[in-house]
Amino acid sequence: AGHSLQKWQLCSGEMEVLLFEADLARPLREAFVEAGHDVQDLLLLDMQASDVGVMLLVAGVQDTSQVKYALVAVGTEDAPPAVCWFRELTAKDLGPLTRSTQGDSALQFLLMGEVALIYNSAHVVAIPVLSNKGDVELLDFGPGQIVGGALYGQVPVFFSTFNGFISVSPTEISLNDMSLTINDVAPEASISDSNIEELTQQKDNVGLLKAAFLLYIRKQLAQSKAALGNLFSGETNSIDTMLGTAVLQTSLELINDVPAKDPRWADQKSNRLSVGGSNSLQIVHQLEEKQRVLQWFASFLKDLHLWEKLGNVTHANRLISTTYILQEHAEKVTATLALKKAHQRYVEVVDKIIEEVLINHNKIAVGSLTNQDLFYRQVSLIPDAIQQLVRWSEDVVFTEQNSLQVATHLVSANSLLLEMLRAVSELRERVAALYHPTGPGVWERKLWTTASGSECVGSSLTLQMQVTVTHGVKSVGDPQLKAELLDQLLSLVDCVLDGRKSHVESLRESSAFTTVLHQYEADRLAYIQLFMDEEEYERAAMLAEKYLDFQILIDICEKTNNKDKLNGYIEKFNNQGFSKFLFTWYIREQKQASLVQHCNERGGEQLVPLLSEQPSLSWLHDLALRRYKPAAHTLGALAQAETQLLQRKKSQLSLAKLALLASPDPGPGLEHINSALTLIAYQEQLPSSLLTSYGYDSDNMRLFSPSELIKLYISEENPACTDDCITFKTALDILGYIEDEQEKQELNSEIWSKAVMKDSWVDMDPNSQSLVQQMFFFRLIDLCILRRCEDMVPSIEDLLACEELSQLKENSTFHYMLQVGYEHFTKHTVMAM
Repeated sequence: AGHSLQKWQLCSGEMEVLLFEADLARPLREAFVEAGHDVQDLLLLDMQASDVGVMLLVAGVQDTSQVKYALVAVGTEDAPPAVCWFRELTAKDLGPLTRSTQGDSALQFLLMGEVALIYNSAHVVAIPVLSNKGDVELLDFGPGQIVGGALYGQVPVFFSTFNGFISVSPTEISLNDMSLTINDVAPEASISDSNIEELTQQKDNVGLLKAAFLLYIRKQLAQSKAALGNLFSGETNSIDTMLGTAVLQTSLELINDVPAKDPRWADQKSNRLSVGGSNSLQIVHQLEEKQRVLQWFASFLKDLHLWEKLGNVTHANRLISTTYILQEHAEKVTATLALKKAHQRYVEVVDKIIEEVLINHNKIAVGSLTNQDLFYRQVSLIPDAIQQLVRWSEDVVFTEQNSLQVATHLVSANSLLLEMLRAVSELRERVAALYHPTGPGVWERKLWTTASGSECVGSSLTLQMQVTVTHGVKSVGDPQLKAELLDQLLSLVDCVLDGRKSHVESLRESSAFTTVLHQYEADRLAYIQLFMDEEEYERAAMLAEKYLDFQILIDICEKTNNKDKLNGYIEKFNNQGFSKFLFTWYIREQKQASLVQHCNERGGEQLVPLLSEQPSLSWLHDLALRRYKPAAHTLGALAQAETQLLQRKKSQLSLAKLALLASPDPGPGLEHINSALTLIAYQEQLPSSLLTSYGYDSDNMRLFSPSELIKLYISEENPACTDDCITFKTALDILGYIEDEQEKQELNSEIWSKAVMKDSWVDMDPNSQSLVQQMFFFRLIDLCILRRCEDMVPSIEDLLACEELSQLKENSTFHYMLQVGYEHFTKHTVMAM
C-alpha cells in the first residue's frame, strides 16, 4: 500500500503473522539520487519475488514531470529492508511501452532469473536486469490486447485477447548474457542416432567412450557395452592408462561444453560433438545441468565396470587417482556456480576478474556473446578466477584508498572466496563415497583447493590470508570490521587445514606419511599462530581443538593462566595423547616443578602414570604423597644408574637414605645405601693435588669406578701413599666393590706388588731382622691384621707369582726377608686368634 512494504508469515492452519512493515520511500528516493535523478514522487508499479527478496518496478516523477523508471532489488531477509541493487531503465529500454496511452500504472513485469519481461496491454519487452549493456528485445504477439501474464513452472505465459495463451520459447529471446529456461529437460532429448554414429566413426578412445555414454543416457545399456566392445578390456588400475586419459578428456569436455540450444554459440562449437550440452539458456541452469551430467558419467563408468580399472594419472605435475580428478571437475562446476550466484552482489569485482582471466587466456567475446558467457561456459577456468581475485586483493592494498576502504574491499574478496570454498566443501562431503577409488594401494588425495600449482589455489589462499592479516586485521581501526575480517580469516584457515589434513590422512599407510605429517603440523602451527599474535585466543582455540594442535592449546592456557581449561583438555583429548604431549612439554620447557605440582593437583591424575617413564621426577610425587619407601627405591635406582657426576649420585643416595629413615620399615635397603655412600666418601678423600695432576675438576667431580679409585689411591702421584700404608689399606677395602673376580684378583696383586716395591729389598741387611717391622709391605700386613682383615694378605706363593715382582724372584735377600716377615705375620695371626 502506497510506499510501504509488508512481510507476512503464512502457515497452514495458523493465523498469519506480520513480520514487519517498512516505508520504502526514503531508500528508493536515495537510490534515484545516487543515479543522478532528483525525484519528487514515487510510484510502485509491480513487484515480483527474487533471490534476494523482492524486485520492484518503480517510476520516479521529477519536478519537470519527467518520469524515470528502474528495477530495484530489495532485500527482505531482515528489517528494515535495504536496496541491494538499482537498474535504471532508459527510454531505449522501455521503447514502445512508455509511448502507449495506458500510462505508467499499466506497466507490469515477470521476473525470470536474470531477465525481466516488462509489459503493458500492447507490448512485451525482454530486458537483462543485471546489465544495461545487453540487447533489449521487443516481443511481437500480433493483434489483440495482452490481458495478463504469469509463470507456469519455468515458462512465461501471457494471455492475449486474439491468440489466447502464448508461451515464450527460447528462440523468441536472444540476449547477450541473459536467457530463459523454457524446458528443464535432460540432455538425452537432443541425442540422436546420427550423433552416436558420428562419434563411433571417429575411431578414437574418446569418441567411442562418448558414444557409449550417450547410449547409457538413453538407457540402452546393452548397446552402450557393445559400443565399447573390447576397447578397454585389458586395462588395469595402473598409471596413465588409455582408459584414464579418455575418461578425463571426456569429463573435461563435459564441464567445458557449450550450451546446446543457445544459437549465439553456433560459431563457437568445437568439431567434436557435444555430449552434455545444456538445453538451458540461463547460465545458472547450464551449470546445474553440468553437475547432473557429471553424476551420470560417474554412474556410467561404474555400471559398465570401468571404474575399478581407473588408476593414477599424471595431472598438473602430480600423480593422483583418476576418480579424484573426476571429483575435482564436479567441485569446479560447483565453485563456478557459487560464483555465478554471487555475481550480482559483487558485480564490479567479478566482472573485473572475469575480464582479466579471459585476457590471460586470449579469449574474446564475439557476436552476441559476452564475457560472462565465455567464462562461465569454460568451468576449468575457475582456479584462474580465484587466483585473479587474490591478485585483485593485492592490488587494492596499493591503491590510494584509506585503510577502511581497503579492509572493506578485502571483506568482499573474502566473502566471494568463502562462498565458493564452502560450496565445494559441502559437495566434497556429500560425494566422497561416490568418487572414492577402488582397489588396494595408497591413493594420495591432494585437493586442488589447498595444493599448489597452475590448476590449484592453495598458494593463493595462503597469500589471501597474509593480505587479510597485514592490510586488514592489523590496519583497520573499526572493531566491527576487524571482527568480520577475523571471522573470515578463521574460515579460510579452516578450509585450508581441512584440505591439508585430508591429504595427510590419505598417505597414512605410505612411507611419505611422516614427512608430510611434519610439514602439515608446522604449517598448522603457523596458520593458527596468526590468531595468537593478535591475542585472539578464542578463535585460535577453535582451530586448535578441531585440528588437534596441542602446542597451541597449551600456549593459550599458559598465556591466560587457565589451569581448569588445561585440565579440561586433558580429559577431552585423553584418547588423542594430549596428556603425553603435555608431559613432554613440561620436560622440554624445563618446567619439572610445575609438572610435579600439576600431578599432585586435581585434574592432573592422568599425568601420574607417565611419571614412571621419568624416575627423576616420580620420587618427588611419591614424597608429596608421603610414600617414602617407593621414593627411596626410585632414588636408589637412579643412584645406581648414575655414572657421570659424583655430587648427583651422593644427593640421590642421601635423599634415598632420608626417605628410608622416614618410612616405618627401612628394611635392608639402608645397608646398601650406606655402602654406596662409603664408596663416595673414598672418592671425596682423594687429595685435590692428585686430581689436579690428572686434569680432573675437583669442584665438578665426575664419578670414578672402583677400579679407577684403586689405581688413583696407589698411584705414585698420590702424595698420601708415599709412607702411609692406610691409603693402600683403603685401596684393599675398595676391592669389595668390584664384582668381577678376575678383575678383583688382578687389582689385589697390583696393590700388593706396589706395596712390595715401596721398599728397597736388594740393599737391605738380611741380618737386621728388626727392619722388617719398618718396611712398608709388612706395615700394611700388620694393619690388615690389626683391622682383622687377614684374608686380604696374599700367600708367599701368590705374591711370588706376580709378574710385577719378576726381577726380585731370584734375589736371595728378598726371599729371606719375605720368609722372616711372613713368620712374624703368622706368629701375630696366631696370637690374635
